[in-house]
Amino acid sequence: MQTSWGKCRLDYYLSLSIKAFLFFLPWQTVWIQREIFVDGIKWQQATLQFFLSEILLWISIICFMLWYVKEMKKKKSDISLAFSPDRFFVCSVFLFLIYSFISAFWAKDADIAFQQSLHFLGAFLFFVAVFFSSFEIKSLLLSLMYGSVLPVLLGIAQFLFQSTWGSSVLGLTEHLAFEPGASVVSADFIGRWIRAYGSFSHPNIFGFYLLLSLIASTLLYVNSRKKFLADSFLFSVICIQIMALFFTFSRSAWLAFVLWLCVLCSRRFFDLESTRIKVLCFSSLIFVFLLAYVNFPVLQVRFGFKAFNEIQSVQDRLSDYEQAKMLFFQHPLLGQGAGNYTQALYIWLGEISDFPIQAWRLQPAHNAFFLALVEYGLLG
Repeated sequence: MQTSWGKCRLDYYLSLSIKAFLFFLPWQTVWIQREIFVDGIKWQQATLQFFLSEILLWISIICFMLWYVKEMKKKKSDISLAFSPDRFFVCSVFLFLIYSFISAFWAKDADIAFQQSLHFLGAFLFFVAVFFSSFEIKSLLLSLMYGSVLPVLLGIAQFLFQSTWGSSVLGLTEHLAFEPGASVVSADFIGRWIRAYGSFSHPNIFGFYLLLSLIASTLLYVNSRKKFLADSFLFSVICIQIMALFFTFSRSAWLAFVLWLCVLCSRRFFDLESTRIKVLCFSSLIFVFLLAYVNFPVLQVRFGFKAFNEIQSVQDRLSDYEQAKMLFFQHPLLGQGAGNYTQALYIWLGEISDFPIQAWRLQPAHNAFFLALVEYGLLG
């Protein structure tokens, strides 16, 4: 009886910690250990920091490890060392993580390399905890969806009021449309329109989080057994999530959401129980068209590529790719070290220029494959 009670309590804490982490994930409350400023502007990629949500992350990982050890003791007679795709995947990821930690020895900034590797380790262990635990996936989707409501409302308010609000407690940074460095959609005939940040440091990151929360909400909606009117709250959450996603003006997040709707349609559109998917897809498209009609001038600039900011953005991306190529060929086999892209860029810019380095130039390549090649090399 005592063992059973202990097991139930461990299951409860594991479930609670994972759901709490998913709920509080969007809030960027952080303890900053080290800050470096270049030309009076904070060098974000060189900052050592510990997010409050990481406490919940590591609590959930510790709870999972304790739970997993108990489960293995019960099944010790069934343990096999035979090859399986799951074991190959886990071993491959752990080899990469070991390599990531070792890269701190040749990285320009060993502390940043260790911090980046620790983030990857936490992410993988959290994935393992979710994948192998026994609780329902529905409870996790609900935590992710409910946790998105306040950031979504915040993002909508930021676009409507054209300002973000700073708060050190919540980890929010103030961004104003007229200030240089703010993420805006800009053209002569519309002025400068600030994009929705939500509770994140950039609209593109907010867009990715909204995509995850929309996947959770839509899965809950299409698999619900309640009547349509009983799911009005769930449908309303999806609508405001779509609105906030639109206001991020993140083209990659938009494309990913459209692809997600296509996945839903292709899997169950012709099933007998596909009414909810039809309602969801058609209502989402109609809602997006309404938002596009109301905000057409801003949308036109985002897709026109004729405004100065959009042209400059494309040129900056191409310039980033050229820089990534140069940094890659400096250390093509081992790479620059985990999280050390901007550190290597800083040294390279200092070597080729006699002028002080401008902080806005210290940006990682906006391409995950180039970024990985530069930091981890061909071996990584």
